[in-house]
Order: sequence, then C-alpha cells, then structure tokens
Amino acid sequence: MIIKFKIVTNRDKAMIKSFVVFLDNIKHRHVTIRLCIMGILMLSVVIFVPGNLIGILIFSILGILFLFLGIFRHSIATAKIYKTICSDTEILINTYVFEDNGLSVYTNESLEKAGGSYKQIASFYENEKNFFILMNEDELYVLPKKDFVIGDVDEFRQYIETKICTKVIWTPEKPVNKFKKLLKRKGL
Repeated sequence: MIIKFKIVTNRDKAMIKSFVVFLDNIKHRHVTIRLCIMGILMLSVVIFVPGNLIGILIFSILGILFLFLGIFRHSIATAKIYKTICSDTEILINTYVFEDNGLSVYTNESLEKAGGSYKQIASFYENEKNFFILMNEDELYVLPKKDFVIGDVDEFRQYIETKICTKVIWTPEKPVNKFKKLLKRKGL
C-alpha cells in the first residue's frame, strides 16, 4: 500500500493537555467559566454580606476552591492522565499511517492495532495546532500539525474530508478564535 500521510508524535504533556482541552471544548464547554463565576459569587458574599465568622470562613474556602479549580482544572487533569498512562522511563511514540484503505496506529514502532477503515471515523475536528479524529465514538487520536512526516496539513484535511464525506469541525482553542467562531455563528 502507498502511504499517503504519516504523523509521528510523542505522547507528552503538551499532547495530553491538547487532548484535555479539546474534550473540555466538546463535552464540557462552560464548566471553567461556571466554576470561576461560582467562586467569585461566593467570595462576593463574604465581602458584601456581613455575617458570622463560620459563614465567612466557609464561603471564603469554597470561593477560593472553586476559583482554583476553574483556573487550574486543565493542568490538574493533564497531570493525572499523564501519571496514569505515561511512566517517566518510557517515551511513547505514536505513529499514524494513512493509506488508501484506512488508518494504522503504531506505538513505539510496533503495530498497536489497525486503526480501521475511514468508515469508522465518527468525527473529524481541527484547532490551531492539531487534528482530532474520533473513531467509533470511543477512541480519539490527537494529530499535531507540526508532526507530519509525509504529506501536507492542507492536503490531509481535504483527503480526510473526501474519505469520510463530511467537513472538518473547527473547535478553536484560543479565546480570540472562540470569539470569532461565536460571532460567525451568530451572523455578526
């Protein structure tokens, strides 16, 4: 078979953080802002409503906790996942090979499993730095744009779109691009 595209990635903290932020954008869109708002509201209760010392202490602790979780939740999730799937001694290298008949996934140069045919791709997403391919609604492949060994990023996008007969779903990571997407969706 002729290799159309080949991507070689390190499974490092940056890639795992991209995975966490992407899943947050898809499944839990507004959790971060809600946690921060809850923290601010709890702290404002302490400031604007005089009360007993125990109430002030409880609302202060909860407000700080909610703010902390809202600000650092991606970093906490990244550290937890990295600790679970990556050991410090082993460097995991994933190689994704795209051929005419489908996708193959290799881990540290050995075939982990055949990724499958293009018909198994449920969704195809893109942000500023990565492509995300969701296979069978349960496997997510993170493909950094900078890690293409064979093929071009723009050609890859067009190739996958024609193979799965759908357009890429743009899911920006940067706040400026999220705002632009919101304005475009609202027709402004």
